[in-house]
Amino acid sequence: MFQIGDRPLQLLRETLPREGESLYPRRIDLLIVDEAHNVAPAAGGKYAVDSQRTAANRYLVPHCEHKLFLSATPHNGYPESFTALLELLDSQRFAREIQLDPKQLHLIMVRRLKRDLPPKWDGTPRFPERCLAAITVDYDEAERQANRQLNEYTQLRRQGAESRLEKTATEFVLKLLKKRLFSSPQACLTTLLKHIDTVENRRGKVKRLSQPTEGLLRRQLEAVEEEFGDDNQYEETTDDVLSQTSSLFRALSPAERASLTQLTQWAEQASRRSDSKAQELLRWLEAHLRPNGQWSKERVIIFTEYRATQKWLADLLLSQGLGEADRLMILYGGMASDEREKIKAAFQAHPDTAPVRILLATDAASEGLDLQNHCSKLIHYEIPWNPNRMEQRNGRIDRHGQKAKEVLIYHFVGKGYQDQATQGCKPGELEGDLEFLMRAAQKINTIREDLGKVGPVIAAQVEEAMLGQRVQLDTIQAERESEPLRRLLKFERKVQDEIAKLKEKLDQTRQDLRLDPANILQVVQVGLQLAQQPL
Repeated sequence: MFQIGDRPLQLLRETLPREGESLYPRRIDLLIVDEAHNVAPAAGGKYAVDSQRTAANRYLVPHCEHKLFLSATPHNGYPESFTALLELLDSQRFAREIQLDPKQLHLIMVRRLKRDLPPKWDGTPRFPERCLAAITVDYDEAERQANRQLNEYTQLRRQGAESRLEKTATEFVLKLLKKRLFSSPQACLTTLLKHIDTVENRRGKVKRLSQPTEGLLRRQLEAVEEEFGDDNQYEETTDDVLSQTSSLFRALSPAERASLTQLTQWAEQASRRSDSKAQELLRWLEAHLRPNGQWSKERVIIFTEYRATQKWLADLLLSQGLGEADRLMILYGGMASDEREKIKAAFQAHPDTAPVRILLATDAASEGLDLQNHCSKLIHYEIPWNPNRMEQRNGRIDRHGQKAKEVLIYHFVGKGYQDQATQGCKPGELEGDLEFLMRAAQKINTIREDLGKVGPVIAAQVEEAMLGQRVQLDTIQAERESEPLRRLLKFERKVQDEIAKLKEKLDQTRQDLRLDPANILQVVQVGLQLAQQPL
């Protein structure tokens, strides 16, 4: 990705027509955009807001004769965003904010699903089965109480919001704190301290005239949800927006300050040691990768959303001897490209050659990497609230070239989560919240080939549940709205099957009649000779 004003774009500008000059003939024959979903502008409201990626591609497309957009990730489900992306691809057929014509979309979109591909030559499936597995955690009372304190602070803050602007800022901060709490004590602590410092020390310094409008604030919040290729840039952007939103908060009440104080004390203590979830991770690693103290040939990728959690986990694994002799490698967004390639090459090499067994990776480092050669196990250290982000992670090993018969995807849940599933999610309880996230992950796995409409519904309902506004996951309406697309895909698959059968019959007939080019040529030559015609 390059940004407006960066060197690559400047070099392109020097070769492209200046403003007012003719666009014809086109200077670029073919524009190929990989991971094209990242070019779509962000959309969560009524209008799609162009990102820097969008702006850069919008500048390029008029100078390209042909365009090819590639992506294995469903679009984000917002029509405003999807139509803006299609407008970049073909502005004659599509325009942002204009309802899509399915016939026109069918002309330019080629969709290949894994199940559409034929099996291997020996009849075995071309792709392995993906299986979800739970790592159960017996959370202690202090961890449950930390979740209750955050939920209590959430309710107090939401009830006391004095304006729509403060309510918008409040929900962003509370969602961020919840995500970080479910990631690690260290990630929670850094965000918590930043939030408290801003509310207590900067709130009174923000002049009313400098406060943003609600629309501007929402655009700033949407920018945080964009895909970042650099973890440092992501953290800086998040910290800036966290400071801006926290500065819009009213002063802390005694009850709110008490909740934050207790939550901070827990995070400070928990960040100095392994919490219950980290202890279960260590047990899993010992059982699967180092049974009886001897390293096996198994490998695993552990994904986390935050660099702070990754560093905390790395220190923990090293202290337990799980990083000895290059057994542990760390991949994050923003690292030098040559170092990134070395790590990828080592992880893709045979276990007899490369000693690495554990790869700690952040979301910013995950996109576009093939890591399936000798790894079929992946652990989500926290369940992403964004369905597309979860699919990006899973796609690192669940892809063409995977040799294992099944790919195992692990999530952390509270002990007794099966009982939670039958009794319903208990609002405010740690196990209940995690069980809700697990159900969302299971739904994503079920409908992963058609996340376009259902994905945003899941994301929105997850946020509502984490803020105490929802108990059940309900995607029935969204799945019903997706039914026409499913029928179209089913029809396309049926047509493809019929074409394949007809082709097979045609090939068999050619073989039976010996209709190969040499025989046909010989027949024609004999016929011309009998007719006394020149060859």
